[in-house]
Amino acid sequence: MGKTMVVEYIKVLNGASQSVLEKVHKGEMSISAANKSLKDMPEEPKKEKVAKVVKEPEIRMLGSIEEGTELVKSGEINAVMLVKDKTQIMKLNKKQIKMTGFYIIELEAA
Repeated sequence: MGKTMVVEYIKVLNGASQSVLEKVHKGEMSISAANKSLKDMPEEPKKEKVAKVVKEPEIRMLGSIEEGTELVKSGEINAVMLVKDKTQIMKLNKKQIKMTGFYIIELEAA
């Protein structure tokens, strides 16, 4: 049995009706004919893909370092991070963002 025949047989096994499978197993219908009958069947309408809503993690902005210290002590977050702007936060993964408090520091112009 060749590779093409094996591929056709797998398609028949996965897509043919019970009566077609019985005919193939009894030798009343060839694998090629059964495979061709699959091609002649009307296709089932394809399911529309539903857009997956990606929920962005909540960024916890801190009003002060002291607020961050209290949140770490209470176990609500694991760390306080000082950043110069929000673009720095977006470089972290979701878990890191979720478990961190962020405090934006204002840098003086040089």
